[in-house]
Amino acid sequence: MALYFLAGLIFVLAYVTIIRQLRVKPWLQAVLAVIFFLMAAKNPLLVLFGGNLLAPDLPGPVIVAASAAQFFLVTSIFFSICILTVTTIVKFCTGKHVHLKIKRIILVSVMILSLGIAALGTYNAGLPPVNVFYSFSSPKYPEHFRIVQLSDTHIGPNVSVEKIRDIIDRVNTLKPDVVLLTGDIIDGKYEPIKLQLDEFKKITAPYGVYAVNGNHEYYSQTSSWENVWQRINIKMLHNANETLVNEHGVPFLVIAGVTDTQAQRCEPPEESPDFYKAMENIDKKLPIIMMSHRPDLFELSAGAGADITLSGHTHGGMLPVLRTVVSLFNKGYVSGLYENGDKKLIVSNGTILWAGFFVRLGVPAQIVVVDLKKE
Repeated sequence: MALYFLAGLIFVLAYVTIIRQLRVKPWLQAVLAVIFFLMAAKNPLLVLFGGNLLAPDLPGPVIVAASAAQFFLVTSIFFSICILTVTTIVKFCTGKHVHLKIKRIILVSVMILSLGIAALGTYNAGLPPVNVFYSFSSPKYPEHFRIVQLSDTHIGPNVSVEKIRDIIDRVNTLKPDVVLLTGDIIDGKYEPIKLQLDEFKKITAPYGVYAVNGNHEYYSQTSSWENVWQRINIKMLHNANETLVNEHGVPFLVIAGVTDTQAQRCEPPEESPDFYKAMENIDKKLPIIMMSHRPDLFELSAGAGADITLSGHTHGGMLPVLRTVVSLFNKGYVSGLYENGDKKLIVSNGTILWAGFFVRLGVPAQIVVVDLKKE
C-alpha cells in the first residue's frame, strides 16, 4: 500500500507543480501525464513486472533506467516547487503575475537541468569504487595488519559477474590480511546471482572473510542464506566474535560483528544487535574490530569496548541534499572517519549501490583499506 501511496503522491506533485503550471494544450497535458505517471509508479511497476522490489527479475539496464527516470521526475518536482514558491512571493509582494511565457521557459529549463543531473548521477553510480586508505597506530596493534572492507554491494540481477570479478581482483591486489563485509551484501534470492557470489571464493586473505547482515539480508530471508555463506567461504558473525591467532599460535586481534536492527522486525523476529554478547569470552587487551552495518550504533559499539567500528548503510548520502536527511537518521554519521575518545568509526560510502535508488553525486563508491601498525 505504501508503494501506491508514494507513487500517487509523486504524480500529484508532478501534475500540480509542472503540468498544470505549463498550461499547454489538453493533448500535450495528457501525454505528459502518462509519462509522469509511469515514472512516478516505478516501484509498483517493478513489482508488477519483476516480482521483487529489492531485486526485480528484469534486465539490469531496465532497472537502472527506471531509477534514473524517477530521480529525474523527483528532481524536477523539487526545482518546480522552488520556482512556484518564488513566483508566489513575487505575486504577493508586487501584485503582478509572472508572464506565462517566462514561466514555461523556466520550467522547461528546470526539466532539462534535472535530466542532466539524473544522467550524471546515474553514470556516477555505475563507476568502479575508489580505494580509500586509513592508517592507525597503537602499542597493542600487530606489526602490520591490513583490513579491506566491502560494504553495501547489493548484489542483485542488475550487478554483473564482471563487475564483481573486477572488485574481487582489486581486493586481492591490495593484499589484505582479512576481508570484512559490513552488510547489505545481496538483494533477493540466491539462484539469479550464484555466479556473482561464486567470485567471492577467489578472495585471497590469510585470515579469511567475515561478514554481518545488513537490513537487506533480512528483507531477503536470512535463514535461506546461511548455507550459501558457508559455501562461498564467508563466516557470518551474528553477535559473535573470532580471535585471530598468528603463525606462532599467539592471539593478536579480535573480529566481532552484530546483527542489524531490522532483525527485530522479521517474522518471526530474530536476535537484535547485542554488542556485549558480540564480545563475550575475549581478551579485552587485544585490539577489537567491530562490524556493525548501521553507524548510528557507534556509541554502543564504543561503549562495549570496540577499538574500531566499521559500518556502511548510508551509501555516503549519495547526493548533497539527501546527505543532510541521511545524517539526521544516522546521528550525523554519514561518510568517513569519526572519533569518540580513542574509539574510531569508519563509515563506507558502499562498494556498489542498491538499484532502487541508483544515483551518486560527489559521493563515490568505496573499497575501504585499514592498515593497523604497532606504535
